[in-house]
Amino acid sequence: MQFQVTEVSFDFDDEDFTLEEQQSVVDSVLGNTFEVEVDDNDTEEDVANALVEHVTDFTGWCVFSLNYRHVSNTHWINKMTLNKAQFDQLVENYVCHIIDGLDSETMETMIFDLLTREYEDISEEDILNEIEELYGEEVANDLLESAAQWLKLSTETTMTNPNPYVQNLVEMGYDEADCRMIASAGLKKTFPLNIHGRVYSTQQEYDDAIADFLNGF
Repeated sequence: MQFQVTEVSFDFDDEDFTLEEQQSVVDSVLGNTFEVEVDDNDTEEDVANALVEHVTDFTGWCVFSLNYRHVSNTHWINKMTLNKAQFDQLVENYVCHIIDGLDSETMETMIFDLLTREYEDISEEDILNEIEELYGEEVANDLLESAAQWLKLSTETTMTNPNPYVQNLVEMGYDEADCRMIASAGLKKTFPLNIHGRVYSTQQEYDDAIADFLNGF
């Protein structure tokens, strides 16, 4: 398996070994990949020990500490020489490339999803404070009122029409009361049950009425 060394330090115990020479040893390892033979049953510790032994043999110096990552695709390894600032620029370049290939609708969808995930876990107070800070108190009040009104309308709609297909059936000519009875068939009920003036004393009586209604379609 291939492993790339991401951090490494050595136990340089030779006082005559200059800092420049020490850095040269580190540079010969850091960012490079090493092939280590491992078994399927090897633990992470076994892999680390094998890699430490390999690097020690490679440099001739004892490894003091080492971090690494498994490399599944070695195609880019020899080109992966970017420092932090250059990597940040690579990320920006890639983001700009993605944006250039997006149409406005897809871009709006992505931004909506990203912002929704950003704000879904914060408190009501925090989001209202941010809206007021960025857009003013009037906008914050308008958005809050709109959200409250949406909940009210949604609740009223659910109470008057719990099944979205009821209105479709009514428009097709079926009786609205009967349609609502069918729409509520899956809900838990207590008896006696009154549905639009029709009283069902037991579950069996209600089930029989449902069966008769369905047979009439």
